[in-house]
Amino acid sequence: MFEGRRLDELDAEYKEVMEKWNGVWLEVNTENAWKWKREVWDTLTFSIIEDYLAVNKIKGASREELEEALTTSLSLLINAGVSGISITTNKKAGAETAT
Repeated sequence: MFEGRRLDELDAEYKEVMEKWNGVWLEVNTENAWKWKREVWDTLTFSIIEDYLAVNKIKGASREELEEALTTSLSLLINAGVSGISITTNKKAGAETAT
């Protein structure tokens, strides 16, 4: 939603964001941080769709159901007028910036 695109179009951005958290348990170095590493980080696939389904405890979704959900989310973005607009840049995807 925040990037104005379907979830399956955000895999590269997801990996980039998640990579920034790599090793945070070493910096924090608390029992809870290490527990999070074991229970969450170590189970991530770094595939945005697979991890989204796992984190939200969605099991057994067919490819058709997933496609329907992604299409519905795109329709919501279009109806809200934010399709293709990134919240981080407030610009349409692929739009040139003024120099």
